Amino acid sequence: MMIGRKMKILHTLHWIQFAGTEKVCVDLCNEMSHSHQVYLLSHDKILPYLNDSVELIEFDFRSGSVDGYLFV
Repeated sequence: MMIGRKMKILHTLHWIQFAGTEKVCVDLCNEMSHSHQVYLLSHDKILPYLNDSVELIEFDFRSGSVDGYLFV
């Protein structure tokens, strides 16, 4: 890892319900967001569990539509 430089990190999470996988992903995003720029591609139902510093990219996995943009 590069010391002193922020990484841009994108996690993807297919939302079904808030359970073990979702909790681990949220915990990772929240912790990583203290030192890095973190994005989460998921359903908006996950938003109450995220720190303000994690940027949510809303994605409806059933329809395949993304809210305006996608990071490459």
